Amino acid sequence: MSAVVTFSRNRIAYTVSKSLSKKGIKVINCDSVYPAMTYFSKYSHSFFVHPVYTEDPSGFVRNILVKLQKLKPDVLIPCHEEAVLIAYFKRMFEKHTIVPIASYEKIEMARDKTKMTELAQSLGIPIPKTYQVKNVGNLSQISEEIEFPIVIKIPRGRGAWGVSYVRNKEELIRDYKNILQKFGHKSGVPFLQEYIPGDGYGVSMLFNSGELRAKFTHKRLLEYPITGGASVERISVKKPKMEEYAQKILSHLQWHGVAMIEFKLDRRSGKPTFLEINPRFWGSLHQAVRAGVDFPALLYEMAVTGDVKPVFNYNVGIRTVWVFGQIQTILDSIRKGRTTEVFKKLKPFHRDTYYDDFSLTDLTPFFVEPIPYLIEFFRKGSLDAYTPIDEPLESVKQLKFRNLN
Repeated sequence: MSAVVTFSRNRIAYTVSKSLSKKGIKVINCDSVYPAMTYFSKYSHSFFVHPVYTEDPSGFVRNILVKLQKLKPDVLIPCHEEAVLIAYFKRMFEKHTIVPIASYEKIEMARDKTKMTELAQSLGIPIPKTYQVKNVGNLSQISEEIEFPIVIKIPRGRGAWGVSYVRNKEELIRDYKNILQKFGHKSGVPFLQEYIPGDGYGVSMLFNSGELRAKFTHKRLLEYPITGGASVERISVKKPKMEEYAQKILSHLQWHGVAMIEFKLDRRSGKPTFLEINPRFWGSLHQAVRAGVDFPALLYEMAVTGDVKPVFNYNVGIRTVWVFGQIQTILDSIRKGRTTEVFKKLKPFHRDTYYDDFSLTDLTPFFVEPIPYLIEFFRKGSLDAYTPIDEPLESVKQLKFRNLN
């Protein structure tokens, strides 16, 4: 039993590798960087380095294909944005292994926030008030109709990438122009959404060709950046209505594999409001595993046997923390003058909290984790969990391929 696990620089691949290894599955890790934290884990059997998929997509595809032919793993598990490219060439990869992800067309649809917002609305699921922007000149008119604060988003962003929170007309026009300058229209036309006050939640699910096989819900307690982004600390909860909405969306898409749907629990109405879909493994994956829903192991079993026994029950009240993200959040709060707010939310180390990237029995990955970001800092002067080395892929169509024959 074996699996190739991609994007091994971060906590997602680390959690996947740990989960599979504990089940007796040989894990081969890979990434375009060296060092990567999971390479140095006791849960990793071996690793290889491949070309950067955004810079040399043809080289990436060829390298993975050659490794699959040589290593003959049972399953290929993508853990980040490279899943889009793997889905695009899924038929090629499936000649050598099982790739338990949705089709490229469905992943692309799920990544598009505007399309998913429209779908959620059509299914009767609450969404934020949404405004499409025809051009920059149209912003002045829209600013007279909306209530601030408002959120600017790019359709294929991820976490805090391509998102800006603005409080007035001047900030709206300034930030919208900045986002256009940075992203252009390659990811679609940036749009506006009402800011929903309230706590953030994630509903994670595993589907087998349109049939639900596992579910899990967590509440976000702390995020990086502090204005909203990747969850740094979270707790397992039950939210039946959110789970109903998430299942409704993914069933409609006839989903296959894992996905996480984000919601806000609107403080004003008490109703869950749909935000977006993450159509792959998510940053807080360790939370689900610790609470009793071992998504990596379930996905592997489903891939190799054809199905898996449903898992719908789990432990509530389980807390997990991403330590490197917590450090980033503290630095971000100092930079933004919100230190007191963050320190009120921080919890000290105690035995009832589990850590995504820190383990006394597997210490080296924790110390290796920040190295790729430190390298990027020395290269470009930016120490940020959302550096260009792992930015969201806007579209496979933007990539330049050489002959793959």
